[in-house]
Amino acid sequence: DNKMIEPFNLSWIILTILQFTLPFILASRYKDKTRDEKLRFLFYLSSATAILWLIYKIGLSIDPEYPSFNFWNELPFHACNTTIILGILASRFDKKTIMAYCFFVGVPCAFLSLLMPDLDFVRLPILSIRAIGYYGTHALIIVMGLLFALFGLFKINYKSAAKSIGFFVVMSTLIHVVNIILRLTVFPDASYYYTFGFDENTILRALYRFIPVPLLYMVPIFFFALIIVWIETFIIRFVGKHSKRTQFDR
Repeated sequence: DNKMIEPFNLSWIILTILQFTLPFILASRYKDKTRDEKLRFLFYLSSATAILWLIYKIGLSIDPEYPSFNFWNELPFHACNTTIILGILASRFDKKTIMAYCFFVGVPCAFLSLLMPDLDFVRLPILSIRAIGYYGTHALIIVMGLLFALFGLFKINYKSAAKSIGFFVVMSTLIHVVNIILRLTVFPDASYYYTFGFDENTILRALYRFIPVPLLYMVPIFFFALIIVWIETFIIRFVGKHSKRTQFDR
């Protein structure tokens, strides 16, 4: 049914094509703009995404078909949610390491969320608040992250890739502190960034059994992520050297 959206149906495919082609179209239109103009555009985009996210969460709180809503589990501390906030900060204060994080970590995290959404976000009416909020915010996170790179606002190299994973470690540690505070006060199941594990994910469950220590069990993930972003960097730089049209390796 074209009026519904779920992974790999027609609506999802169209959204996927749009979220990965729109950044290239925008980059082409902004190629002669100044750095300040590009940063301003991204500030507006990330701010608009934050507003959409807020409307979406309010909609979830009053959605009778979403009974699992828990205020303390809907705070902006999930990886994709923090990317929105970080996008605002990166564009407002011109922070290249945060831009690299939004690109190297934010984009794949958002796409994985679209690829494997929770059951509550599968087969939704396209025009429902839940569908627009979930699929729309994640798509915009991908657009934002790609634009930080396509606008040439930071240089893609092995150093910036490594810094993005370093920032990922810092963010995970900070969010882990938030989880501890929430667990000791109002939300005993808090596990933003999955620093306390996530039983529904086979890989995370296996890692936690191997290293049964909150946060520290993620160390293999950080190393694996570093390898992935370095491979990604190699591919992007290789393509950049063989394409005059690319914006990545400015």
